[in-house]
Amino acid sequence: MSRSLDMGGAARRKRDSWPTKSTMNLYFREDRAARPAAVLAGLLVALAILAVLGKLLILDRLAEEDQLAEKAARLEAQAAQVTLQLEEYPAVEEDYVRLAPTDRERALADRAEVLDLIDRVIRPAAKLSRVTIRGQQALVEFSGATLEETAALVIQLEQSPLVERAAVSAVSAAAGAPADVELLIQLTTGEEDEP
Repeated sequence: MSRSLDMGGAARRKRDSWPTKSTMNLYFREDRAARPAAVLAGLLVALAILAVLGKLLILDRLAEEDQLAEKAARLEAQAAQVTLQLEEYPAVEEDYVRLAPTDRERALADRAEVLDLIDRVIRPAAKLSRVTIRGQQALVEFSGATLEETAALVIQLEQSPLVERAAVSAVSAAAGAPADVELLIQLTTGEEDEP
């Protein structure tokens, strides 16, 4: 019984305290996060952000990787083409070495100058039929000059710094008539011509 009496005292004490708030706020704010339209808008914004990030971080990098792969393939094709060209290099080098003058060839008299000399000296007086140059010797065959004219041509050739000596190796003609002449010219070396 003391228990029920005790409960009654607590109830009395509770009744003695009245609420002190005299006004009431009737403004109600709706929870918009739970609305389907708000959820859909948030989802669309999130998808847009994911799409932009996906494009920047994944698609752009994949496109760049594809471009680099295409460039690498082009470079590999060019390298293969150059390798094919280099397979012919020994033959090209052999041709180049063959076309480049050797030390021995550089020591020889300049062929163009020798031909020019023969043309200047012999051609006005006679008709050239053949010129052969081997090593440091030139064999000139001409006709139409007398023996006296041939001797003058030999003297004129020997005055050139390109000619060491000149000698008639064969003549076929009658006295005073034009002759068929073979003239052997010994050339000086190209090194001696250089200062």
